[in-house]
Amino acid sequence: MVVVDPQTWVARHDPLTVVPLRDPVVEAVGHDPRSAYVESFWTPILGPSAVMAARHLSARLEDSPEGVTVSLAVLARQLGLGAGTGRNAPHIKSLARLTVFGLARTEGDVYALRLAFPPLARRHLRCLTPQLVEAHRLLTEGPPGTSDIAAVAHAARC
Repeated sequence: MVVVDPQTWVARHDPLTVVPLRDPVVEAVGHDPRSAYVESFWTPILGPSAVMAARHLSARLEDSPEGVTVSLAVLARQLGLGAGTGRNAPHIKSLARLTVFGLARTEGDVYALRLAFPPLARRHLRCLTPQLVEAHRLLTEGPPGTSDIAAVAHAARC
C-alpha cells in the first residue's frame, strides 16, 4: 500500500467531500472550531489559514450534517487564499495541516473534520507565548471565575 502525504491527497480530491469526524470523547471536552478557545490557543499552533478553513467547513457541516462537497478553487477564494489548487497552494497546506494535527482525517475518498477540537496537549503549550500559556493555565487550573475563555485570552494578549 502506498502512503500518500496529506497535501498530495487533498490536491488529488477536487471536488473535496467533507464529512464530520465524530469522536464522543473529544466532543465531550472539546471546543467548536469557531470558539474563542480555538481562536486563542489553536491558531498559534495551526496557523490562521488552517483555523479559518476549519471554521468555514464546520459551519458548512452544521448546515449539512451528512457532508458537503466543495470545489478546492472556490474554497481557496472563500478563504482569501487565491484560486490555485496545486499541491503547494496555501489552502491545500492548511487542510493537510489539520490532518497532521489529528483534527481531520482522510478516510477513503472523504475528508473527515472534527467538529470539536480537543484541549491543547502539553507539547503544544511549548509553542505558545508565555502570556497565552498563563491564560491557558488559568482556564484549565485557575481559580473559580476564570472560565470565560475570551476574557482570559484577551487579558493575556494585552
